[in-house]
Amino acid sequence: MDEIEWQEDIPGGVRCVREVLGLDFASALDGTPVTVHMPGPPITDEALPLTQPTAILGNFELSTMAWGYRPPSSSAMVVVNRIGFTAAVPDSQIVGDEMNDWALIFLSWLDILTGQHLTPIAFRPPQQAENRTCLMTRGSDGTPLHAAVFRPFPPIYPLNQFDASKETIEHCCALAGTKEQVPLAWMLLRDARALHRVAQTRRAAIECGSAAEMAIKSLLKRRKVFPKNPRSTLGGWCRTGI
Repeated sequence: MDEIEWQEDIPGGVRCVREVLGLDFASALDGTPVTVHMPGPPITDEALPLTQPTAILGNFELSTMAWGYRPPSSSAMVVVNRIGFTAAVPDSQIVGDEMNDWALIFLSWLDILTGQHLTPIAFRPPQQAENRTCLMTRGSDGTPLHAAVFRPFPPIYPLNQFDASKETIEHCCALAGTKEQVPLAWMLLRDARALHRVAQTRRAAIECGSAAEMAIKSLLKRRKVFPKNPRSTLGGWCRTGI
């Protein structure tokens, strides 16, 4: 058995309570036990970047914020950009074969339980106000000079969200380890929320309708109640009665 370690980036980062820093959580890849390592706290109380977990020895940092950061305005919340893993495995290819599914399940559950936009659903408009156009001005001699230009932020609807707690991270690691998928109705609702955030309201309404239909069908099937027409759409399922 080989002792291995690896790292997984979380695009956009996940907001967590500070208490999760430095903690380890149990999970699995296709039945093989793995340990998930959260970043460590900043070096000092004044520092912002999170530190690499002590259990992770390889250094792949491309920026000081690679593992995450503590926002200057908050002492109780941190943004985690990367998590680490260690495991004893017979073949390290298991990481290549299984990590895509693990990460998707992990982030999907986090998305549902916290309300954060963690899964790659819908276009995310840039939220950079200046220099997004890389604008230059030209001097009288033709020399290009950097210049800042303001562009208004594309519309985004702020939705309620919660910082991931120790219990939430632990639960999501366990669910990803057992390949427990988020129920389809909740996945569709997650997609609707992501679409609503970026002002794609037509698509969001369609996903909400699909989520309601799947939830109603699931509930009626569990109670062994079925419409007369098995090809009924949402309206037919609603009129079936519960």
